[in-house]
Amino acid sequence: GKLMADNKFILLIVEGDLDFQFYGELLTAFANDYNINIKVTDGDILSKVYYKNPQKIIEQIFINELEKSKLEIKDFIQIIQICDLDGSYFPSDIFITDPRRRYFDNKSYEYSPYNSKVYVKDEEKKEKLLKTWSSKRENQKNLFTTTHVLNIPYQIFYTSLFLEHILKGDVLIPSEEKRDCIDNYLDYNSVEDFMELLESKKTSDNYIESWEELDFRENYYSACSNLNILFSAMKAVEFI
Repeated sequence: GKLMADNKFILLIVEGDLDFQFYGELLTAFANDYNINIKVTDGDILSKVYYKNPQKIIEQIFINELEKSKLEIKDFIQIIQICDLDGSYFPSDIFITDPRRRYFDNKSYEYSPYNSKVYVKDEEKKEKLLKTWSSKRENQKNLFTTTHVLNIPYQIFYTSLFLEHILKGDVLIPSEEKRDCIDNYLDYNSVEDFMELLESKKTSDNYIESWEELDFRENYYSACSNLNILFSAMKAVEFI
């Protein structure tokens, strides 16, 4: 290792198994050069309930990981979380109830990028969806101003609306095609390619600003991410 004798660990929290595979592969390759090990754990934790204190959930995930891996708090130099935005930053007036539509993948809603709407099966499902996504937004807002969890530096990053949206520029990807999308990208692209893609999708080079910008987006359906900030920091080895 170029920089230090002791191996250091980063805990990476992602949302689902495809993200686990994608970021696990990309970031592990990247971090190996610096004697850093990435521990990846997944959990779609931000939309479940509105926590007054989502930091507690992150603490719990971290503690679970310590127990599993037999590592100690001091082995970790950073906790990084990567989340999907889904519809968490959509204004509520673009949600339209339409029971006559065909909804794919057994979902109760459908993104409609062509007219910047979201269609939902019925009023009850609409209320539930709005509640889920506003919980997610509250949690995201709470966490991007959180700098440490159990005294370990913490940051949260996003992809809009989800990882495959960034990779393909399309929100209407059937579930069964998502895995192919991830596999193909990993097969044919390098970390450098992904960094280049992120540069073209970035909202800002400033961490807090990259989150605040989401409140002012004109086009809710354009793919964007602030992962450019994470990769730049990793490349500059700023957190070592």
